[in-house]
Amino acid sequence: MASERTTDQLIFFVNGQKVLEKNVDPETTLLTYLRRKLGLPGTKLGCGEGGCGACTVMISKFDNSQKKIVHYSVNACLFPICALHRVAVTTVEGIGSTKTRLHPVQERIAKSHGSQCGFCTPGIVMSMYTLLRNRPQPNMEEIEENFQGNLCRCTGYRPILQGYRTFAKDWSCCGKGINGPGCCMAGKDGGCCGGKVNDTGCCMNEKEDNAAMVSSILFNPAEFHPLDPTQEPIFPPELLMQKDKPQEQLCFKGERVMWIQPTTLEELLALKAQYPKAKLVVGNTEVGIEMKLKNMLYPVIIAPAWIPEMTFVQHTEEGITFGAACTLSFVEVVLKKAVAELPSCKTELFRAVLEQLRWFAGPQIKNVAALGGNIMTASPISDLNPVFMACGSKLTLASKEGRRTIRMDENFFTGYRKTMLKPKEILLSIEMPYSRKEAIEKQSFYKSPKKIEKGDVQNGFEESDHVVEGEMYIGGQEHFYLETHCTIAVPKGEDGEMELFVSTQNPMKTQECVANALGVPANRILVRVKRLGGGFGGKESRNILLSTAVAVAAFKTGHPVRCMLDRDEDMLITGGRHPFLGCYKVGFMKNGKINSLEVSYYSNGGNSEDLSLAVMDRALFHMDNSYNIPNIKGVGTVCKTNLSSNTAFRGFGGPQGMMVVECWMSDVILTCGLPAEQVRKLNLYNEGDLTHFNQKLEEFTLRRCWEECLVNSKYEARRKLIDEFNRQNRWKKRGIAIIPTKFGISFTLSFLNQAGALVHVYTDGSVLLTHGGTEMGQGLHTKMIQVASRTLGIPTTSIHLSETSTNTVPNTSATAASVSTDLNGMAVLRACETILERLKPFKHSNPKGSWKDWVGAAYINCVSLSATGFYRIPDLSYDYEKNEGNPFNYFSYGVACSEVEIDCLTGDHKNLRTDIVMDVGTSLNPAIDIGQIEGGFIQGLGLFTLEELRYSPEGDLYTRGPGMYKIPAFGDIPTEFYVSLLRDCPNSKAIYSSKAVGEPPLFLSASVFYAIKDAIFAARAESGLKGPFRLDSPATPERIRNACIDMFTKLCPSAKPGTFKPWSVRV
Repeated sequence: MASERTTDQLIFFVNGQKVLEKNVDPETTLLTYLRRKLGLPGTKLGCGEGGCGACTVMISKFDNSQKKIVHYSVNACLFPICALHRVAVTTVEGIGSTKTRLHPVQERIAKSHGSQCGFCTPGIVMSMYTLLRNRPQPNMEEIEENFQGNLCRCTGYRPILQGYRTFAKDWSCCGKGINGPGCCMAGKDGGCCGGKVNDTGCCMNEKEDNAAMVSSILFNPAEFHPLDPTQEPIFPPELLMQKDKPQEQLCFKGERVMWIQPTTLEELLALKAQYPKAKLVVGNTEVGIEMKLKNMLYPVIIAPAWIPEMTFVQHTEEGITFGAACTLSFVEVVLKKAVAELPSCKTELFRAVLEQLRWFAGPQIKNVAALGGNIMTASPISDLNPVFMACGSKLTLASKEGRRTIRMDENFFTGYRKTMLKPKEILLSIEMPYSRKEAIEKQSFYKSPKKIEKGDVQNGFEESDHVVEGEMYIGGQEHFYLETHCTIAVPKGEDGEMELFVSTQNPMKTQECVANALGVPANRILVRVKRLGGGFGGKESRNILLSTAVAVAAFKTGHPVRCMLDRDEDMLITGGRHPFLGCYKVGFMKNGKINSLEVSYYSNGGNSEDLSLAVMDRALFHMDNSYNIPNIKGVGTVCKTNLSSNTAFRGFGGPQGMMVVECWMSDVILTCGLPAEQVRKLNLYNEGDLTHFNQKLEEFTLRRCWEECLVNSKYEARRKLIDEFNRQNRWKKRGIAIIPTKFGISFTLSFLNQAGALVHVYTDGSVLLTHGGTEMGQGLHTKMIQVASRTLGIPTTSIHLSETSTNTVPNTSATAASVSTDLNGMAVLRACETILERLKPFKHSNPKGSWKDWVGAAYINCVSLSATGFYRIPDLSYDYEKNEGNPFNYFSYGVACSEVEIDCLTGDHKNLRTDIVMDVGTSLNPAIDIGQIEGGFIQGLGLFTLEELRYSPEGDLYTRGPGMYKIPAFGDIPTEFYVSLLRDCPNSKAIYSSKAVGEPPLFLSASVFYAIKDAIFAARAESGLKGPFRLDSPATPERIRNACIDMFTKLCPSAKPGTFKPWSVRV
């Protein structure tokens, strides 16, 4: 039967040149063909078995499953020439030479002395070249992992890595004496300057006189030509044009071996039935070695790499299923993504497989070796098979008779290199199951916990006079924006265009998701936002639930569609603030000085990840509130539950993180028996201190806020009056608390800290202003008009701001994180400055003219009166592993003092007085800023004392409207409410010396909560109870009443858990 088959023509490209080969011998490798047939000797034969990497070349092809061109390195000594149909090969000759121009990859290994005998160099060059084609800015770790398949006997590897590290995005040059004794590279921390860039220990700061101390300058990175990805050879257009053409079965016959490459599963199964002893080959990493080194012969080879059923990946409820022809590199990528995104309890097997793959082979082997091939080789020394057997992986087998699924257990291998497969069967797919554990008790988490650690926590506990442990639960909160989610979608009838009017804080994400849902580019989708009826974070990501559905409906019907959620629908499906559980252990001295803290945060993320991980990041960044803690460790875990997905909410995890801080601080105060204000002040940061994430505190005004608030509130005098009131009243008690806040300003995801603006000046002198932020009641548009007015020197009445839209300012970050004025304000400033620069000649020629005169003159002289502005916050980054960097641009500070009165018999409370001192820098608009402070405070008042979401044991939300869910009303604000803005505190880091004000004031409402706790302590003292006690948030009448332990509460003991079914459960 084999003799009846005709030989097909092989088509591929080498270094951009087309190759047509009719007489293909399946036993010929790519290396042999390159050297003997094409005369390209740069690719070397080192070992012949894929172990040294000297023969490395780059293979490029269009991957239909990924819908893109992929590049990967291979060992040419094993790669069958028959597998080259419709692919492009790049060798070391194809990227550069001394006769033309060296490629930067070639240049750097040469100039860094990474080539001695030079035999391994082409393979190393091609490994690095392939990495850069896929990742033009790799990191150090990726570079080092990339060379796991290359060997060098001469250099000791250091100069090779030293030269190629200059391609890394996390590499920087100290400018002098590289590798000499005067270079910071000798520092213990590694990196070019040993972590002391531009510090006194950095070579950049050495005087020229000291240059003589450097005895061995090996290479100067400044001489290297930069890498320009746009100058790389293009993928052959002819191959790209054939990407949609179906492959046809190929057959190549040599003297001893026939190679058949089917295109469908049916063809494959028929071939396997016809040739039961045929070998299935994908990467040739095993069969190639057997035929070359062990003199084995396989007359028929079947290549299943084009079979869709053998190259797929599928995620199911049970695990991840891979086609048997999936390469190990592809499996590695999929498993790494799963480990990063899934809860750790599901990914134990995946992590085990990844650990084995780490040591399995170099990239050149893993890029072509198939998962199924590894199993079917049945090697007794296999790295992966024991893992698959231990977890009971499922194998799907196929033949012309049908399919069957078996467990990969002790019965699968029947002998030395033998399996239980029948001669005419093939291995079709492998299912790797999720690990299953019983999620906080069942361990159902999103990704791995985040951790920040500084100092020696255990030693800090040992040196403390007291160690206290406890926990606090903080309930969630509904956004309760008065305008629920709403969207209008208007299809335009051509080219897939659609216009949407959306109540969203994030036009860009709405545009992106709608475009994805409709299958059109983003430039077809116009999202317009006039204003929002409140947002508070709830319209940052969750509006896409509605917007995409409305857009699809409009697309299908061809008519405009509008939808606005009812209140109960909105509360039920859109999520809210994350409930938190904080578990802490704190060590401190007798005077209240904190020595050590260990805290674990658990948040309820709901049924999808949404923004929960970023919320937890901010909670960890604020686990110190305003206190200097020398030894500290915080771990944050996001729990996956069956509730609606929780999301961003004003403060974004910061209030929850700081609330736990003040909880353990309260325990410290009650344990020491010292005045609360004394202990808190003792532990406050000072100017220049480093936070627990090692960011230096500059322009630190918190202590000024503290002292001013003490004075404004008449704290000491009122404390005495409160103590006297409590002595005279048994069933009514008063309390007072003064609480600080330190709130970091920026998106913790650093690339989001960017903004754009667009300014049009019309010939009548009027100005139309647009920027990337949305107006939702916070006064952002008003402030932007003020910035433009101040910069241009014209009245605000001459400036109009119509709306926010994706066709005027693209790629905008969400209006969130309190940075919208900072970001958009600077963008507006820059756009206006561009306009002013263009008007300079006309001002100079007509100094007494008016704004309208200068604008008119510019128009007549054909000068553009439209300008864009762009701004990004510089120098933001943070590394969790190293605990270093600046995640925030600056901090906002404030202090609040609140007094309350509680009814010990009913649990009711009254907010008697609040004094706030807030640092807002040089306020752009004091009226707006004070309004934001008051609004944020009252919203926090609801969070900590009133608003309680109630869920059934099955997770159904009871509180779906104002009938059961109570937000603060007019009668809930403090009877006396005073807000002061700190004077003379310009902020050098933001527009016109101002500061963010949206989120920072919210946590100051914790002063009401801890004033309530102070009053409860006075009530408990009447019953002889001293010391710390637990009070969860919100401090509802029920919780206040039950915490005031007395003769009546003892008559009504709580039922034991498990003896009844509760009507409502804590989430």
